[in-house]
Amino acid sequence: MSLQACSSANRETDDSLATLTVLLEQVPALVRPFHPQLTRTFVKSTTDTAAISVRTRAAAGLGELMKHQPRVDPLVTELVGLVRSSEKDVQPSVLNALGAVCTSAGKNIGAAVKSSVVELVEEAFAEGRGETYNKAVGTVVAGLAASDPESIRPIVETFLAAPTPPTMATSIVILAILEQAPSTFHQLGIVEDVIKKVQASVSLDSSAIARPAREAREIMRSDYAWKEDESAQALLK
Repeated sequence: MSLQACSSANRETDDSLATLTVLLEQVPALVRPFHPQLTRTFVKSTTDTAAISVRTRAAAGLGELMKHQPRVDPLVTELVGLVRSSEKDVQPSVLNALGAVCTSAGKNIGAAVKSSVVELVEEAFAEGRGETYNKAVGTVVAGLAASDPESIRPIVETFLAAPTPPTMATSIVILAILEQAPSTFHQLGIVEDVIKKVQASVSLDSSAIARPAREAREIMRSDYAWKEDESAQALLK
């Protein structure tokens, strides 16, 4: 296939996925009979090696689709497996799809399957992956935090609040949680230690660590719940 033909095919797939997502948003009852086929289409497209736009559309579509599905454990298990088995260039897109599902249907994910997601995240911290991968991990952790903060306690205690050297992953994931579920650290009772990690990160020479940490600090200073916490604000000065 020529480059032009390949590009045209990618645009058609992209447009088709966008249309399906709009239908799910606007007339979910109309497409309910086709949920199994839609799930397979979106999952297949999350690993499309030809175009990141297709993978991005597929992730958004899966997130929207799972708003209408009470049983999501098989899909989450499949996505966890796909993250591990897919090509490295594709893995962040699959993680973003997993994050979209955790965000939209986290309350429907069973405890055992959530544990497998947490294990996948822990592997990412241990491996020290790049910025794109870490941002995708952030969407997963924030998605879990939005519906079940307690499920990410192992991640928070082991990596985000532990007295260990700051890393790009810790800064990015802390920021993702604060953007999507800013009350998480208060709910877990781990505010002071997270602030210490952020404060230790903002002055580092590495912009990949310092930049998201500065953004996280600004949220801590401006978010309503955080502004009401006088002890936290004192630490942030």
